[in-house]
Amino acid sequence: MAETGAGPVGTRAGLPTRVFVSRAANDVVVIDAVGSFDERYAAPGQAVLDEPTATLLGVEAGESLSVQFVDGNYENVVVSQVLPLDPARGSFVLPRDLVRSHDPSALTDIVFLPEDQAPTHLTSGAKVEDAYSFALQDYMVDARLTNWLATVLMAMTVGYSGLAIANSLAMSAYRRGPDTAVLKASGGSARQLLSMAVGETVIVVAIGSLLGVLVTVPPLYGMAAGLSQVTGTEVGLHVDWSSVVWVVAGCSALALVATVTVTRRALRVRAG
Repeated sequence: MAETGAGPVGTRAGLPTRVFVSRAANDVVVIDAVGSFDERYAAPGQAVLDEPTATLLGVEAGESLSVQFVDGNYENVVVSQVLPLDPARGSFVLPRDLVRSHDPSALTDIVFLPEDQAPTHLTSGAKVEDAYSFALQDYMVDARLTNWLATVLMAMTVGYSGLAIANSLAMSAYRRGPDTAVLKASGGSARQLLSMAVGETVIVVAIGSLLGVLVTVPPLYGMAAGLSQVTGTEVGLHVDWSSVVWVVAGCSALALVATVTVTRRALRVRAG
């Protein structure tokens, strides 16, 4: 995005602030606005809104808004354009000078510059990063938090699922006590009966895991397709199969422990 006005061509330095706008329903909405020196979006006395913000405020292009700033003063601005959502532009764009006059403490956190205009001398606390490194660093923070959240949810899910599986298979093994006694009286050894119970448990867990994957994968494909359509970028399905293996292994271990414990106890009781 090339901006003209107070900064060099190609510079984008939004000045964030908050404004208070009254809606038709006589309630006040707090909006995160941005001051821009790009006259295409923020000519004097005008403002540019994105479609969600315009819908929220119930206004259209050409209408006037009374905007209250953080200093308590009001300004009337005309909605010059209602444009599609664009995080780079902002949801409520005002002239930069107007924002500065009402919010002297507003600070620009990030300034986007063409590579050939990058400064060589910086003040304390400032640093220069290329676009790729900046985007990757921002993505890694979100990715790390998302991974931690996914790990916590996975641990809770596996814990409750494991308890349910262990409880269900333990009850099933207990109810088959008479059948186990009949098989033992027919000549079956304890080792054979335990092997049979273990085999049945492995089959049950395998079927349950397969059904779980079949139920989960199609919605993920649908989400990937939706993200591709919204972002205009090809989004593929990425599954951490190592996590899936660990989940299945954990559930299998709990199920096997429950089945073997109850079956061995039933065999001892029948033998006694």
